Amino acid sequence: MYFGKKNQFDWAFGLGCCDAFALALSLGLVHCLQVGHVLPGETLSFRASVLFGIIAGWMLRNTHLYTWGAFTGKRGTILGLGRTLVLAAATLAGIRLFFYRGSDREVSLTLEWLVPVSIAVLLGIRIFFRWVVMDRLRLIAVERIVFAGWSPHLKKVIQAYQDEMGAFHILLGFFHGKDATIREGAAAAGYRCLGSLDVLETMIEKERATLMIIEERGLEQDDVKRIVEVCSRHLVNFKIIPSGFDVLTTKVTVRVVAGVPVVGVHGLDFDHFQNRLLKRLIDIVGALVGLTLSAPAPAIAIAGLLIYRESPGPVLYRQIRLGIREEPFKIIKLRSMRLDAEQTTGAQWAVENDPRRLKIGTFLRRTNLDELPQFWNVLKGEMSLVGPRPERPEFTASFRETIPHYNLRHTCRPGLTGWAAVHGLRGNTSPEDRLAYDIYYLENWSLYLDFKIMVMTLFPPKNAY
Repeated sequence: MYFGKKNQFDWAFGLGCCDAFALALSLGLVHCLQVGHVLPGETLSFRASVLFGIIAGWMLRNTHLYTWGAFTGKRGTILGLGRTLVLAAATLAGIRLFFYRGSDREVSLTLEWLVPVSIAVLLGIRIFFRWVVMDRLRLIAVERIVFAGWSPHLKKVIQAYQDEMGAFHILLGFFHGKDATIREGAAAAGYRCLGSLDVLETMIEKERATLMIIEERGLEQDDVKRIVEVCSRHLVNFKIIPSGFDVLTTKVTVRVVAGVPVVGVHGLDFDHFQNRLLKRLIDIVGALVGLTLSAPAPAIAIAGLLIYRESPGPVLYRQIRLGIREEPFKIIKLRSMRLDAEQTTGAQWAVENDPRRLKIGTFLRRTNLDELPQFWNVLKGEMSLVGPRPERPEFTASFRETIPHYNLRHTCRPGLTGWAAVHGLRGNTSPEDRLAYDIYYLENWSLYLDFKIMVMTLFPPKNAY
């Protein structure tokens, strides 16, 4: 908000100008090399090259390549540039092939010369720009950060600043309110105490702070108001971590209503009808393919015979689980335990070296083959290919009362596999940890993430017992 205490240089705008210059230089360089017969083949038309430049420039601007991490070269800049320019070339190919006949040669020239030359020139100019801005002219000011209040969320924010800004960040210390536990928590984490809020104004000037991070928890409402007023007077930028948002943090938005900022949680991508429809169509196709491939598989027949031989009785095992909106359904699995597994103990999770488990059950659970019949649950609409793993009602009743926001995992269909499952969080593992992974999946859902989880499922984690 306030930059009066900083020599603020808009490096993102400068980087955009450098990229535009680099694209123009790349196009001109390729044309010169082709005219001089340095590069073999026909000369790429001026119209096609300009169109490529416009498409590539637009795509670059809508990627992560203008974040601080990309600017400092920490987040796969080469891969990001390559992926974006190849996509731009493919887009140009589609446009040219659709509207102009006989232009396939020009399209191939774009892929052969424009893309690699553009990547090399863009990367080189970016490196030169970063060297000039950061090392020679030193236009990037160091952020001098202080904070007030304390919580695990604030600790994550501070760590993120440290990871992202590196040497361009100095954490000066913290101010404490009247809550002694807050002061003790920040001090125990190793942060320097700058004093109480009574000396806030004096210390901000003395330490030449440029950014104040305010954690509302542990501070009184008047304290927050006072901190904001002091920051305003001394032109110190401030960030506020609002209390009450422990989950779905990436979806929190601020909307101005009648001139008043209102903080709320933005709807999940699952809320969009087209996304639910597309996910359901993929589930149906995947379930049909899964049932077609697994039903006649010799491995399944052999597994069934081994199960029956070791423990005569039903080969398939049905158990009540909770699905979307906590609707109960019967999940189907290949039986991996004795028939009397819970006769004396009641409902309990599987544990390592579980004595109730069949010998063949160990193999089935480690390879996820016991889950194959659940394709039928997916086809019926009770489950999805990917989502939070369905839990038993006996456990859910307890978790709902003891774990905040646990019911959020029931906002979508449970999955045959899931983000928590592919990270080894199955069975007798922390329900809090599983919930954290499930919420991450809900917040960041995409078709790409679903396919990524499906691939990861082919390599089961070691603790899938």
